[in-house]
Amino acid sequence: MAAIYVVIHHCRWLLTENYSFRTLKTFNLENITTKLLIPFRFGHEAVIFFFVLSGYVIHYSTTKYRNSFNFTGYFKKRVNRIFPPLLFALIITFLLDYFGKDILKLSTYVEGSKYFGLVVDNLNWQTFLANFISLQELNLNINHFGSNVALWSLSYEWWFYLMYPLFYKIHLKSKYIAIAIQITLFIIFAILIKEPIPIFTAIFSKMIIWWFGVLLAELYINSSSLIQYLGFLVLCIPIAILFFYNNRIFGDLLWGIGFVGLISYLLSLKENSKIIILLNKLKSSGSYSFTLYLTHVPIIFLFHSILIYYNNGKLPNSYIYVFVAAAICIFFAKIVSQYIEKLVLFKNSKN
Repeated sequence: MAAIYVVIHHCRWLLTENYSFRTLKTFNLENITTKLLIPFRFGHEAVIFFFVLSGYVIHYSTTKYRNSFNFTGYFKKRVNRIFPPLLFALIITFLLDYFGKDILKLSTYVEGSKYFGLVVDNLNWQTFLANFISLQELNLNINHFGSNVALWSLSYEWWFYLMYPLFYKIHLKSKYIAIAIQITLFIIFAILIKEPIPIFTAIFSKMIIWWFGVLLAELYINSSSLIQYLGFLVLCIPIAILFFYNNRIFGDLLWGIGFVGLISYLLSLKENSKIIILLNKLKSSGSYSFTLYLTHVPIIFLFHSILIYYNNGKLPNSYIYVFVAAAICIFFAKIVSQYIEKLVLFKNSKN
């Protein structure tokens, strides 16, 4: 669900004239659609939700084997989960960016546009390799590969995975010490140290949000009654929007706390509730959500560049391109993910 939200966010941003550039007072289908799509402006925040959910899922699955946690097995699962779709996404990014930049010679790949200032100038093996091992966007002067801006979050996620076993060991001895260390690292690297330190500043300014999911999973596993009372934390979201919209550090922190409240509310619902029934129907999207997240931006950016080229440097007002492109991205990811999953399963069976 979070991945589909991000796709719609990017389609809304890059494939139709932004609502801030035109009048919304006229009552017509396009303006009604514009207003209905306003909630999809929070693409970055959807990634924060994914961080919380990821921490929850990783810890929940790990604690099933609390007495036999094996780093090698854990690491192997993470590698099999991440690297096959990541490698495919990097190849697709190269092919689509090369096609748009060097074959079609679309100006947006070289000059950017007023909607998206991205310039694609790093289609080289060094940036490809750096993104493959998740070193992008960590204050190392390494950008995301090509047009694929969504890759920024993957480097964070990978480093969270790497650090989890260490914090998990600490957590087993004392969950209070583990969270105290997380808070201390956040204060040091996100607040006190003004000059970014490569890797550390980026990771420890966000890992505490990921750890919120770990703590929530711990409460759920222990059948804590506290979960049913945490729903009020969702109120942190409007606070973040109203007072910390341009503050990534505290804004993201509040969004993370708010998402803890949202997930807690969902966990407290009964299986026969309408919301849970609806979410169960949408559960199948989880099988291709990671591939969707990794592959959608270069597809959308190619659409964006073509529309700019054939529309005199502007985006069209019509929303048809938003929904068509979103559908193409979802269909593409759904098909591709099946083959990637088969490849991983075949590799595991041989081992």
